[in-house]
Amino acid sequence: MHSHYKCPVLSHLRDQQVRFAPWERKVEQVNRAERLIDELDAVRTYTFEYICYRVTKYRPRSFPRTKLRGADARHDLRLFIEDLSDAANLQATEADEPVLTVAELSKQFHVSTKTISRWRRQGLVSRR
Repeated sequence: MHSHYKCPVLSHLRDQQVRFAPWERKVEQVNRAERLIDELDAVRTYTFEYICYRVTKYRPRSFPRTKLRGADARHDLRLFIEDLSDAANLQATEADEPVLTVAELSKQFHVSTKTISRWRRQGLVSRR
């Protein structure tokens, strides 16, 4: 599990989903979070309620006034996706699309595995 979330409310949401959400719900939330990342504007501000609802389809009563910068929300959703997919123990054979390892990606794009790791730190979304 990642420990460097920028917004504590999203790490709290991650903790709840890892502990209590059934496998199917975790997979749905990973998919929704991936779609949401692409839609968030890095310079806009979003409420936690909006982020939580888009990922979980649940409107939280906790943290009603909490706002997140788009860049921070994108960063944390990337971590959320990795953590939740890891907790769901997703297998590559269960994916609806081709799954590539870091080594396969580096070969496909003719870059080193360190470059792929750097891309991940810069925002490339991945699942575990």
